[in-house]
Amino acid sequence: MRLAQLEAVVESLLFIAGDAVPLSAIAQTIEMDKATAKAIVQSLADQYEAEQRGIRIVEFDGAYQMCTAAECFSYIRSMYRSPQRQ
Repeated sequence: MRLAQLEAVVESLLFIAGDAVPLSAIAQTIEMDKATAKAIVQSLADQYEAEQRGIRIVEFDGAYQMCTAAECFSYIRSMYRSPQRQ
């Protein structure tokens, strides 16, 4: 699999999980060693950061999770405070 394809798979795993995904699970799923899996996750995280995307990939004790960017928090809070139309 090419790097772009591996990044797409890892991205989809993190997106669908909702919770933090252990590096070991990512590595096993993409059939790569942990060092390669970590490099792929870090590449994605770097891309999101460089492009100032609204999503970030963060690490928690050897697991990774997609989260909203901190700079978007006030907008998210505003949307959920606004009355919703029926």
